[in-house]
Amino acid sequence: MFIIGLNIVHDSGMYVNIVHITERGMFKTLFTLARGAAAAAEEEINDRHALLDQQVRDAAAVVERGKRAPAIAIAHDEDEGRRLEATIACITDLEEVLLEGART
Repeated sequence: MFIIGLNIVHDSGMYVNIVHITERGMFKTLFTLARGAAAAAEEEINDRHALLDQQVRDAAAVVERGKRAPAIAIAHDEDEGRRLEATIACITDLEEVLLEGART
């Protein structure tokens, strides 16, 4: 007969104290603990991988927005240039009408 005490602290901060009296139960418990630790490690890896995937997707979206930003700025600048030319043409026309009215 064996008396074994195990104190295990998991990454999550969970503290487990297990005592087994039988030899057969001890090995079964050790295997169960090992499987549980492996499952917890796998879950943590999967969580980190999912987080990394999300960060990559977010970064890709930022890069795409960055690629479009100069094109949008150029288009707005060209629009403003056309509006300025139209405004200058309108002012010129009004000045001509004003000067013709002043001559008569």
